[in-house]
Amino acid sequence: CGDSRLEAYAEWTSSWVSLRLCDYDAAVEACRRAVEVAPDSLHRAAALTYLGSACKDGAQVGEAIAALEEALRLYHGFTGVGFMEAFARLSLADALLASDRPEQAREHALGTIELGENTRWPLIVGRAQRTLGRALRSLGDLAGAEARLREAAATLGGSAHRPQVELALMYLAEVLHQRGARDEALVHLRAAALGFRELALDRLAEQAADLARGWGVAL
Repeated sequence: CGDSRLEAYAEWTSSWVSLRLCDYDAAVEACRRAVEVAPDSLHRAAALTYLGSACKDGAQVGEAIAALEEALRLYHGFTGVGFMEAFARLSLADALLASDRPEQAREHALGTIELGENTRWPLIVGRAQRTLGRALRSLGDLAGAEARLREAAATLGGSAHRPQVELALMYLAEVLHQRGARDEALVHLRAAALGFRELALDRLAEQAADLARGWGVAL
């Protein structure tokens, strides 16, 4: 018989390929199989983390939240899992935000920032700052949202991971426009849209263009 650890690795690794191709159903199914074959609690936690992330990306937020909450309970019994715990907590924050639970999203984003700083992982810190900014905007704290999204853009700009910085700029532009800083908002939105086009991310480029049209301007 095969090695169940390798089977789990193979399944969740195949899910990454499916996600890159935007085949969310295939990614979710691969991760479900990884959970089924995981031989122990640690591998199950990892499989649940990837399942939750895939479900979140595929807009299956109910399953995402359940999987990620279970993963975090399992990680609690282990040491040296800060990277995976941070990834799970960030994915949970994003899923909670997508399900209109910004207060809980804020708490998990703050926890992710702490974990990311402890593990010296700027990408996860910047993404968590961005999620925190979006949560604060949903809670009506526009000043706090602006501050966190500026931090996110600075952190992600240093990490050289695109399109994460462009996403931060687009969300920052939304907040700035809402606060009345329309000229600066347009500058950031145009920078985000340019980055999306350079990366051939047509869906995100169109999202930025739709936002600009809503403001009565063209990019």
